[in-house]
Amino acid sequence: MRYLKSDRAGVWCARGLIAAVAILFGWYTWGNWGDIQVDCGREMYVPVDLLRGKLLYRDIWYQYGPLTPYVQALAFALFGINLGVLYVIGMILVISSALLLFEIGRNFDLVLPAAIAPAIFFLAESFRPSIFNFIFPYSYTASMGAFFGLGCLFFTVRLALTGRLRWLVSAALCTSLALLTKQEFGLACLAVLGFEAIAHCLNRRSWRELITNGFALAAGLAPALLGYGFLIWKLSAKLIFVENWVMTPGTYTMRTMGHRRMEIEGFRFGLDEWSAAAFGAVVSVVLWFVITYANAFAIRKLGIRGLRYFILLIGADIVVALIVIKLGSSAWAGLPALIGQMIFPKGIFLIGFAFMILAIWNLWRTDGQPGNLAEAALGIYAVLVGLRVMMEMFPTSVNYAVFFNGPVFLVFAIVVARVAARAGRSLDPQRRHLLIGCMLSAEAILLIIGFFPGRDVLNTPLKT
Repeated sequence: MRYLKSDRAGVWCARGLIAAVAILFGWYTWGNWGDIQVDCGREMYVPVDLLRGKLLYRDIWYQYGPLTPYVQALAFALFGINLGVLYVIGMILVISSALLLFEIGRNFDLVLPAAIAPAIFFLAESFRPSIFNFIFPYSYTASMGAFFGLGCLFFTVRLALTGRLRWLVSAALCTSLALLTKQEFGLACLAVLGFEAIAHCLNRRSWRELITNGFALAAGLAPALLGYGFLIWKLSAKLIFVENWVMTPGTYTMRTMGHRRMEIEGFRFGLDEWSAAAFGAVVSVVLWFVITYANAFAIRKLGIRGLRYFILLIGADIVVALIVIKLGSSAWAGLPALIGQMIFPKGIFLIGFAFMILAIWNLWRTDGQPGNLAEAALGIYAVLVGLRVMMEMFPTSVNYAVFFNGPVFLVFAIVVARVAARAGRSLDPQRRHLLIGCMLSAEAILLIIGFFPGRDVLNTPLKT
């Protein structure tokens, strides 16, 4: 069992693996990112204009929070105006976000391979060639907001499990920074943190603790309140939140084309599409159960026990999946689609939504049991962040999903691990845990194979 336990050596090896995968992707694709004609170009020049003395929102039209461009401007001032500075910021954010996904997953009793899988998925899609990616994004507020959002989620989960005040202050500070970067992440953090703090206090029925938590929240949120307060005093609320933030409800942009923009990015409610998504979610769960059950049956009948045999099992599963994809592409296109539904189902947002509802129900039924409180926090955050791209969760040619679907994929990994545990319940605990690790390891490897970009699809290197 020593290779299953989340001991310190195993955890650090997992962290090292995540960092190594990020560095490998970074080395292979370095500089082949983005398109400077629109969004990425703005990310290059806004911080330069700030260094020239211009003021955000008044002299520069900007539709996100104020923190990120000033951080970029500070980095340019310290290290020079160079694309490499932006790339390093992106690499720091992508590695940190992947590690946060891993750390959050560890709080939900996932064996190490299962906890690593969401981070590997996140890295695999973060480096995909497109007009932008996580390292050189359409807005660094998206990358930075995703990082602060995951930080808030991590601290909130720790708060749910331990009840310690320091986690509340840390979560509130991350919420404050998220509010200063990108609106969606800040609002999702506020909702999760508010729910968690109130539910925790109501469970303990302590007004004194509610007041203490209120002061802690106020202290953590102070940077956002002071930052926006200063800007409103210097400029005006209308200039910032209406004339610059064009996606604010009620603005001209939202009234005239906002609904169309949201539909394009995945915020849609068509019955046919939702039915297909629900069917895809069910198919994915059923396939995971059936294949895990078949593996468990083979393990039991053959008497497989050693770790090396389970590694061979991973290899066999991957080979079979690749053969199915290869043969299906020339025989029946439905076969590759089934494998795709297993790896990343079309209805993954619905899986996250069902997870959230079940977690809240269990929380109410068990009077605030810490594990259910942590699951409710994860489910709420995943759904609120995923709303932006709920029907376009899978990476596409214009991949907004990479900033929003990491928490939902973490939920999916937890659900798959639990489905695999039920399918393998005929095995003893040691072999069942190994089987779960095998199934999620195969998932992670197939994700890397599927997302790894060939040289022929990489963007032209940008040098300026």
